Amino acid sequence: MKKIITVSLSLLISFFILSEVAFAYGVYGGKWSNANSLQYWKSSSVSSAGYSSHTDYGLTNWNPVSSKVYISSTTSASNAEIKVYAGDINKEGVYADALNYNINWLGQVTACWDCSYSASRIRINTPVAKNYSKDRINAVMAHEAGHSLGINHSSVNTANDKALMLPNILSGNQVRIWDDNAALKSIYGP
Repeated sequence: MKKIITVSLSLLISFFILSEVAFAYGVYGGKWSNANSLQYWKSSSVSSAGYSSHTDYGLTNWNPVSSKVYISSTTSASNAEIKVYAGDINKEGVYADALNYNINWLGQVTACWDCSYSASRIRINTPVAKNYSKDRINAVMAHEAGHSLGINHSSVNTANDKALMLPNILSGNQVRIWDDNAALKSIYGP
């Protein structure tokens, strides 16, 4: 009888442990105070390089995840919190990068990940990006938009689930998964 109870208890504990969702995302510690009304602007270099629709896809990709996050396009660079550029950024093997900033009341700009964001810059590395498919560039732009929102990389990379926020954009992770969504909600709420 004692053996049956021990085995049953072990199986029950294993069930609860294995059925738990293990989140693997990371967050930077910073966030936008106005995430429900962010605007992005595309430099003319983005359309010249052919990445305008990819940028639109990537930046608005996060809108359905949290009721506290909404990103829209603007034609005015001065109104935009997120600015997107395309060109040679001299980083071999890097599709694109993102960097967030804080601008204090004196107008001083400081690059930071763990602050209250005032601005963000995304750069598409055209010499690398030109070799990839539309779907992969869409994923790259959504990935970089995730960084602009304060999401770091994820380690979810299984046969069934590949996080959009993996450090490398793989052929099987062109869309957000539960871990990516959980990361955004952990920063801004549902």
